[in-house]
Amino acid sequence: MEKLTIRPTLIEVKVIAKLIKDEKIDVDIDIINELLDATEYPYAIDDADLNKLQKIIRDVDLTQMFEENWISQILIGLGDELNKSFDDAIEMQFKFANNVKYRTDWGNKIAKPKTEKHIEQLKKLKK
Repeated sequence: MEKLTIRPTLIEVKVIAKLIKDEKIDVDIDIINELLDATEYPYAIDDADLNKLQKIIRDVDLTQMFEENWISQILIGLGDELNKSFDDAIEMQFKFANNVKYRTDWGNKIAKPKTEKHIEQLKKLKK
């Protein structure tokens, strides 16, 4: 299966920094590599094998769908990269968003409600 690389947005970087600070975790280069491995999609690491930092980065990685430019970034950009029509990209994102699973308290409290709003936006685009 084709693997895609999506760089973190400024919002993601800020959230990562805050969560790492809140969790009082020291970070080194090996940790950074483990974090990058956790964001590989389709997921190469099972949820059960994720450490706390990997859970944080995986949750934050999902927040790209909350960006103001998500239509161009995800539906058009990712759709083009995968040779999908706009309608196919909407359907692909709709399925993805409906299967999102957050792994941290932050993800479940803050990001999950935003994901539900994102799904509602996608439903409107599907009409």
